[in-house]
Amino acid sequence: MKKLFSAFLIFLFLPLLCIAASVDFPSIEPLFISEKLSSEYSPLQIIEDSLRFSGCSENSLEWQNCVEKYNSLQSKILDSVFQNLSESEKAQKILSIMYENLLVQYREKQTRLDVMFQNGTYNCVSSSLLYMALAKSAGLSVVGVKTPSHAFCSVFIDGEKIDVETTNPLGFNPGRTQILEKNGNSTRYAVIPKKNYSNRRDVSIKTFISLVGANLTSFYVEKNDYKNAVPMGATVLCFRNGENEFEISDAKEVFDVPALNFSVLLEKQGLYADSVEWLLKIIGRYGIDSKIQISLNAAANNAIADFSNKGDFASADQILENCNDFISADFRVQAQKMIFLSRTQAELDKFRNDEEALDFILQQYKNKIAAEKSVRQTLDKWQEFYWVNLVNTQTNQKNYQQASKIADDGLKSMPNNQNIKRAKSQAWLNHDAEIHNKMAVFANNRQYDKAMEILEQGLAENPSSITLQNDKKRLERMR
Repeated sequence: MKKLFSAFLIFLFLPLLCIAASVDFPSIEPLFISEKLSSEYSPLQIIEDSLRFSGCSENSLEWQNCVEKYNSLQSKILDSVFQNLSESEKAQKILSIMYENLLVQYREKQTRLDVMFQNGTYNCVSSSLLYMALAKSAGLSVVGVKTPSHAFCSVFIDGEKIDVETTNPLGFNPGRTQILEKNGNSTRYAVIPKKNYSNRRDVSIKTFISLVGANLTSFYVEKNDYKNAVPMGATVLCFRNGENEFEISDAKEVFDVPALNFSVLLEKQGLYADSVEWLLKIIGRYGIDSKIQISLNAAANNAIADFSNKGDFASADQILENCNDFISADFRVQAQKMIFLSRTQAELDKFRNDEEALDFILQQYKNKIAAEKSVRQTLDKWQEFYWVNLVNTQTNQKNYQQASKIADDGLKSMPNNQNIKRAKSQAWLNHDAEIHNKMAVFANNRQYDKAMEILEQGLAENPSSITLQNDKKRLERMR
């Protein structure tokens, strides 16, 4: 049996699930596409595409309610009292408006904007997108900031970049001490700490919006919901088209997680050919990168090994042909070797005659793949096995001269092969023992002429036998 190798890359722990033999692949097409550039987004469009990522249907009542609630918040940004504030005051006031009129409770995984508008629950992504839209409405220069585990905003005021922690109503410029209340001689202060701000990176508006989709993709994967995870990841990938290299690479990672984990899941069910088909679909749509290459190599190897173990070499050949344009020359050779040797072994198992099996083996050396060292070594082992088998068969039948002849033929094909030499040597040892024992019976009965006749016959068959030569000398002294 050939060893099946697991994929190199598994992003999340995957419990075994039951998948039907007829696999229904998730869609790899995006749920929607935006052709706008980040610079072209209006505040409302930020909210609208965030709602699309949230899964809110544009023609639904929920969509209408969300947009109305956003417009209500925006109207507070546009009134005359707000407009008379300084930029710093506006940036702080926006947070107050959000929390006084909408935001109620922080929930780490509540990234959907439609849910935020419905019940006031939010996380760093949903609240940051709301802040970004409102800040743009107020005419502030605002940018989204992403870290590996967090999202927030920064505003530019009087040439200074100030962070805004949107998960807290006092999150403007976190890390500074703020006066909450003065009462007589007492004053209350608050400090909102900076949290999860390491490895930060300013990102484009489109990338910031797509964080909703990235989070949802991750949540779907945790639930093994690839029907939703893969198309959402594809949406993130296509949505960021045209952004900078880092943002596109990050989006590719978002898509690769569910796409490649689904491939691993298929393999856990023994659906190796389906895993290959799935990966080829992804490559055909989105191209190939190093991670997909590793997964395809593993899936193709496992599929070829599985078909080879089952004796279905036509399917093994088909897998290799289908993957031909996407695998390395080294991998192709390794796969060809696997199929060739498995097919050869399967054919050998059909032979009941060692001579026919040996003839078949000798023919296999003509195959181009036999030039590979490991293939030739395997063929040599098989060839040696059958030569030794043929010699031993004749030896067991006491056809010692025939055994020796077969061994000589084997040594012509495999010069200096020690196992064939030992088989030949054993044949003559058995021959000499048999002649010695026959001769001894007559010699012990003083029938020296008959004993000598037997020795002469034995030496004629094996002139180099030291044993029989010594027997002849002793017999001559006894006569």
